[in-house]
Amino acid sequence: MKQSVGSQPNSDGIDYSKLTPDQWISLNSFAKDVITEFFIETAIEDYASARLLLQNKMFRQFYWNAAQALEKTLKAILLLNYQKLVELNDKGKQTGGLGHDLSELYSVAKNFVKEGEVQVFRPGEKLSLILSEPKYKSAHWTEITLDEFLRRVGYFGDPNNRYGTYGFEYKPSDLFILDQVMYCLASCVPHELMSTKVIQEKLISNTGFDLNSFYYHNYAYQPANYKNDKLMVIYSSAQTKLRKHLGPDNPKSEEDKYLCEQWLLSHIRINKRTLDNAKLAKHCELRVPQENSDA
Repeated sequence: MKQSVGSQPNSDGIDYSKLTPDQWISLNSFAKDVITEFFIETAIEDYASARLLLQNKMFRQFYWNAAQALEKTLKAILLLNYQKLVELNDKGKQTGGLGHDLSELYSVAKNFVKEGEVQVFRPGEKLSLILSEPKYKSAHWTEITLDEFLRRVGYFGDPNNRYGTYGFEYKPSDLFILDQVMYCLASCVPHELMSTKVIQEKLISNTGFDLNSFYYHNYAYQPANYKNDKLMVIYSSAQTKLRKHLGPDNPKSEEDKYLCEQWLLSHIRINKRTLDNAKLAKHCELRVPQENSDA
């Protein structure tokens, strides 16, 4: 970090005006190491894992890891710009702050994102800082705003959906938009922490990761003249068994549904909002523009 980790004296219980030069160096070194290890390195691993999982058709796990990668990268941007993720009361106890909501995180982080806010993703258009446009059939592209995309990934990758509680709906453009968003966000992190070279070295040195799975149709990160295998365009969705038993399409009586719901709430930790989402799960009624095909 190039500047001090504190923005105002006593804003976090530290009187920065009384720190010695050596203490400044020590504190900033500590903060940089924590941000790198807790957020940047784990974000890189989550992002690479998301791509690998998707290539193996593990869609629910793809969204979980994609959400984790985006969340951690956004939080790294905030911390590197001397923003706090938590709020403290008068006694120095954590009382709230920024959580897992990707849209909320981006609404704050976009003040530090280069080139301003990306508004809409469309086939054939290039994002700011992106070198290549998606090279696949535009019929499989879903036009979506950045906020809509973050809400979508955040919803399917929500901790409450870890058990597949309310299913998912995968569309091919989700992967390509994820690549572009991660590339843009990574450019807002100091080059020595999250450049393309650093990401590649991190994946190889720590895990022996096969970079071909990371480069697979990854037009933001792959080397020039990289030869891609043929891309199989896949649509997939999954409706939860909770909707099957408790949803509006089930002919069970309301009394029977109530009994099932009471058993669930008394045996498994699940909140009412998650249960309501699972019972509706209209987002999993996938409409495919045409049959799956090679692109």
